[in-house]
Amino acid sequence: MKKLKLVIAISVVVMLLLSGCSGKKTGPSNMATVNITLSAEDNGSVEGALALLVSNNENVMGMYMEYTTESFIKITDVEFGTYTLTIASEGYEPYVDENFVVAQQKIDLTVKLEKEEE
Repeated sequence: MKKLKLVIAISVVVMLLLSGCSGKKTGPSNMATVNITLSAEDNGSVEGALALLVSNNENVMGMYMEYTTESFIKITDVEFGTYTLTIASEGYEPYVDENFVVAQQKIDLTVKLEKEEE
């Protein structure tokens, strides 16, 4: 019975190592919170705005999405990297930043949305 438990324990450790899970915690040092304050050029409401962060690194699957009910969006637990940030709200032109760099633990961004052309 002891040999079986030992074999199982060793097998689990080997599987974790082979899968890239060494048990090392990445910790908060490579995770960020992105705070976005929204306004509109016509002082209109930006309630219901959607923020979407999509990783530009093809080897990293990273997508974060958040809605707002006011003029503030908070996206948490974002891995460091380069993203395409898109913010959309009905009646306004989408805001797009194709080179949005997340490289610090807290990012504060202010975005003014422009009225959609008719």
